[in-house]
Amino acid sequence: MLLRNSSNKPIRIDNYKVLKQLGKGGFGVVYKVCDVNNPSKEYALKLLHSAYNVRRLKSQLEVLEVLNKSDLFFKTYKAKKMGRQFYLLMDYTNDLSLEKIVKKEVLCEAQVIPILDDILNALEYLQEHHIIHGDIKAENIMKKENQYFLIDFDISKSFVPMKTVHIQSDDDFTAPEIYEGVHDYTSDIYSLGCTLYYVLTGKHIYNFDSKYKFSQKMFAHLFLKPRDNVLMSNKMMYLIMRMTDKNYKSRATISEIRDILEDSKVYEKQESTDKKSLDNFSTEASLYKVMADAGVSYAQNVLGLMYEQGIDIQKDIYQAFRCYESAAKQGLAKAQFNLALCYKMAKGCEQNYEKAYEFFTNASKQNHNRSFFELAKMYEEGLGLEKSLKKSEDLYKQAAMNGYKPAYKKLKSLQK
Repeated sequence: MLLRNSSNKPIRIDNYKVLKQLGKGGFGVVYKVCDVNNPSKEYALKLLHSAYNVRRLKSQLEVLEVLNKSDLFFKTYKAKKMGRQFYLLMDYTNDLSLEKIVKKEVLCEAQVIPILDDILNALEYLQEHHIIHGDIKAENIMKKENQYFLIDFDISKSFVPMKTVHIQSDDDFTAPEIYEGVHDYTSDIYSLGCTLYYVLTGKHIYNFDSKYKFSQKMFAHLFLKPRDNVLMSNKMMYLIMRMTDKNYKSRATISEIRDILEDSKVYEKQESTDKKSLDNFSTEASLYKVMADAGVSYAQNVLGLMYEQGIDIQKDIYQAFRCYESAAKQGLAKAQFNLALCYKMAKGCEQNYEKAYEFFTNASKQNHNRSFFELAKMYEEGLGLEKSLKKSEDLYKQAAMNGYKPAYKKLKSLQK
């Protein structure tokens, strides 16, 4: 059925007629469309919510350009900006996503192995071109004819030795090292291992349901083992355990996964007893404290926010400062930003503009948008620095390129 606007006319995006909505996510809406000049040509059109984040958009287009050179991925035919919006025109298929296939019926191991092979081929290509997908799950694996494809490269990135700025992947499938600020090629292997378990059982690898909070999921990914399941063989359980190894440096590689699949030896049953349990924690703060004490930078930063705001714990700005400091020392951009604010506003410490400048700068080197904005304000107001409207404006532009909307407003006011 055609989607229509308030005037009862079919919706058009540029030269394409919208036939139906296929999906909606944090970055945009995907439609099935046809070319108005050639209705037989159907595509998937992703209309991004905003074209403000120039850096992220440029990075995504660079990745899609690499993918277009391979038959392992859907093609992107057009990328076009229209005012403040931007759209991508891509391959379309009438087939289902792996998520929808599993919702109907879980798959057996014989059915899963060729799917796994397709995705491993795709991951191998991505690694060869220094790309991390970052959001592998059944929903982002699409069938087209007899082949399975990885889709949705919204948060994909070129591999660089840089700490995590924001966790954007689905927290049901997030690799544990990401909570410590690390993205690695094997982070995709971990997410694929979680996906493999789900496809074979219809359940989450740690038995998550809608009641689980972010903190509980984070704890499970960091400390718990996959649940043993009678629906899979010892060999498949062993493979999943290797793919979801908590240590990304010792996690199964693509070649090891293939070796295990081809191996004919008999595998023993895997131990699935956990040394830690979610049942031991009565509050979220106590859960975050255990993770923070284990040196997990993301947990340290969240615990700092809880101390600062008095959420689920006694308000203590000095303890908040110490939490931010611990996470910042590990290079977590969010924590560097929060620590810089503490130094700027004298929260939990003596006011120190030099330190504030240092940590805002460290976070900005990881493209933390608000850090660019705060540095611009320091130059504009001359806080511990020599006033410089030129440097201030340049930094506001950097914040704007990273999609920080207050920076756009500030630039407009400076141009009046």
